[in-house]
Amino acid sequence: MAYTPTNWQDRISGNPGQFSTTGSVPGNVVLTLNDSPSQAGTPVTAARMNNIENELAKLDNAVNPTGLTGATAATRYVGATVSGAPVTGTFLLGDFIVDQTGLMWVCTVAGTPGTWVRSAQTGSQTFTSSGSFTVPAGIYRIFVKVWGGGGGGGAGGTIAYSNTYGTGGGGGGGSGGYAGVWLSVTPAQVITITIGAGGASGVAGGLTAIEGIMATGGTQGATGGGNSSSGPGTGGAYGSGGISNYGTSGVTGNPGTAGGNGGTSTYGAGGTAGGALTDAFGTFGAGGAGGHGGVYNATAITNGSTGSNGAVVIVW
Repeated sequence: MAYTPTNWQDRISGNPGQFSTTGSVPGNVVLTLNDSPSQAGTPVTAARMNNIENELAKLDNAVNPTGLTGATAATRYVGATVSGAPVTGTFLLGDFIVDQTGLMWVCTVAGTPGTWVRSAQTGSQTFTSSGSFTVPAGIYRIFVKVWGGGGGGGAGGTIAYSNTYGTGGGGGGGSGGYAGVWLSVTPAQVITITIGAGGASGVAGGLTAIEGIMATGGTQGATGGGNSSSGPGTGGAYGSGGISNYGTSGVTGNPGTAGGNGGTSTYGAGGTAGGALTDAFGTFGAGGAGGHGGVYNATAITNGSTGSNGAVVIVW
């Protein structure tokens, strides 16, 4: 629209009482300005109205109906389905729906009903035994957390002499190693996972592996020292953990002295020192507890506990 000056007054005020009219309708009505304008501001003219109209047109032209710069199609929410992508109707590239199961579907090829794909979802899966993982649709990167098996606790020391001196307790097993890595994958790819077993008494934990990413098992706790004619047995040495924070070696002293605690890692506790028959493993790849030491007339020396199995956690 264009505005053309006719008999407009360029300076008028909208204050009541400043205008009077003569004439009748139909016919001519004359609007008379009673006094000088008192309203401050910019005069409203036909030229200024045209400027306003032009600027509004520029705003209209700045709105890109096909989306942001670089986009290839507009995005429209076109409704919902009970489950899955639409099977009827005509849709455009970029249309999307949300089905009643909570999944979003996007039209990637326009048509009737067009080609639809499900948007990428997030989730995780934990493996404590060997198996395989199938990459979900729309997923191209995963984060894997890998733990090796915990080492077994060392057995208590052997009784060699019938004296007042006891044997040393076994050392606790070390926790399994840990690794955390991003991997590039493709949808429907099948990934093999090998889980390291926890070590039996005196046996190291097993290796855990996925796509070339490996975490070693914790080492076994040492067997407690046997007694001798001159003194008690020494506590067994601890097993080393997969990362750091290793436990301490056992000490000598009273009959049945405990071995050292097993090493711990960021995600796995080391086995407890000998003197406990079992260990609350708590997390993946924890080491086994060391076995009891015995006194001089004990009938049996205990083995250490088995370490915890390793694990793999996949996050996407």
